[in-house]
Amino acid sequence: MSPDLRRSLRRIVPAIALALLAACAQKPVAPPAAEPSPPPAPSPAAAAPTASPVGWAALDGWQRDDPAAAWPALRESCERLGRRTEWKPTCDAAGALPARPDAATARAFFEQNFQPWRLANPDGSEEGMVTGYYEPLIHGSLEPSARYRWPIRGVPKDMLTIELGEVYPDLKSLRLRGRVVGNKVVPYWSRAEIDQLDAKLPAPTLMWAAD
Repeated sequence: MSPDLRRSLRRIVPAIALALLAACAQKPVAPPAAEPSPPPAPSPAAAAPTASPVGWAALDGWQRDDPAAAWPALRESCERLGRRTEWKPTCDAAGALPARPDAATARAFFEQNFQPWRLANPDGSEEGMVTGYYEPLIHGSLEPSARYRWPIRGVPKDMLTIELGEVYPDLKSLRLRGRVVGNKVVPYWSRAEIDQLDAKLPAPTLMWAAD
């Protein structure tokens, strides 16, 4: 790293760190209690939600949507789920229908083979957050072709990673990524800018993916 870059980082990192610290709300420290008190009981909203079965009419828009759009995903999932005892009857019934049924047929299938459930907080409220995860499956090739034409890039060679925790331990979970322009560190290219740079992006191509 050049002396100019080191001097630039020494000026920029403290300024950024101070800005982040200023944005954080300071929590007041409660004075010690004269006597130990029992831990507070968990709030109802923090407890596990309750689930109860409901009818299909409870799903807003169920009659307007096209459930056949979910059919390819169901058929593909049944390639594995159909081996399980609890899923085999449902997957066998799906396999007996056309590869892409009409909306009415798909709706009747789901209503006969699945049960909607209503999730609610213990206090009856329905506000909450649900997270989900999935594992993407990418078909790729080491050589580009008409099918494999989308590059999967590695880490760009000009990307800087600044670990703020090395300067301020309280910020150990925060880091900045940028690039050097002249004697300044600026944010790294956005997704749209990366797409425009394409082959000019200083990053190795790890593989070529199908759409």
